[in-house]
Amino acid sequence: MTILVFEASGRCIMAIDGEMSDEQLAVYRAAVRIGGYVNPDTVWYDFDRGGMGYRREFNPVVSVNTISNLPPGTKAFVKGEYVEVDDGSLELEVDYPETIPVVLMHVRLLDKTVMVPCEATS
Repeated sequence: MTILVFEASGRCIMAIDGEMSDEQLAVYRAAVRIGGYVNPDTVWYDFDRGGMGYRREFNPVVSVNTISNLPPGTKAFVKGEYVEVDDGSLELEVDYPETIPVVLMHVRLLDKTVMVPCEATS
């Protein structure tokens, strides 16, 4: 038996191989007991439906200085900082031409790293 534990955002924060009492699990926002093993990075908890779901792939569109086709609530890790993306796209400004790695994160989607070619804009 595996117990998957979820935080308030729906992200799975741990998988426990074994048993825990309901009292021990009460400190977590949600917990799901399953037979077998599931990688905790591949699932999320949908509080609206009241059930666990599997995370899908990101389908971003990468162009010069821009990543688009991002769902609201996406977090991007860019040059050591987190950026919240709520309007569907992220534009990057640079002082010189470079390629920037950007890690995209969303509770319902698998984390993905994309390489964004950037040109200086003046």
